Amino acid sequence: MLKTLLLPIAVFSLASCSQEVKPEQSAAYATEAVKLFEQACVQTGGGAAAVGEWAGQQPFQKMTAEDIKNLPPGMMELDAQSVWQTERQGAVFYLSTTSDSCNVKTAKADGTVVEKAFDRIALAGRPGIEPRLEEKSFVSSPFPFTRIAYIWHETDSGGDIRLTANMSSSEQLPAQLALSFIRPPANIPAVNGE
Repeated sequence: MLKTLLLPIAVFSLASCSQEVKPEQSAAYATEAVKLFEQACVQTGGGAAAVGEWAGQQPFQKMTAEDIKNLPPGMMELDAQSVWQTERQGAVFYLSTTSDSCNVKTAKADGTVVEKAFDRIALAGRPGIEPRLEEKSFVSSPFPFTRIAYIWHETDSGGDIRLTANMSSSEQLPAQLALSFIRPPANIPAVNGE
């Protein structure tokens, strides 16, 4: 479980710089990333098979192991099982699955736009879900970093789903935005408030 909680932070290793993006482009990329997250991860339930089926019906290209190795360090989860990419509005978006998560990342995104859209999705929940804000934090050092986490408590099963948004405006990071839909493994009880 600790590995799962630390994975989103690994996405933000200090690694690479990329080209300048205008504010309106950054806002458009943020909107697109959250839309992809909602469709690919939230609406499918985040399971690898369902996400893979969804990606196969979209203009997403499955990445090979060699493609993934060529990504900037820290762009992809260390335990990613399947990774796809697509280009929309001039930006590249990555969709990945692990044994217990579905993730969307992009190099540039406006955090203010992400926060509003992410809060809307998280608080809307779905039938049988009780949403609860778990964390909303900001640190300025070693680089500006905002983390938002919601818990979706499933009233029928008693399990918890975790939705996280990790954002930074730093130009030194491979991804300014990483969104995750994390379902704890069936054999490990959910951890509340940690």
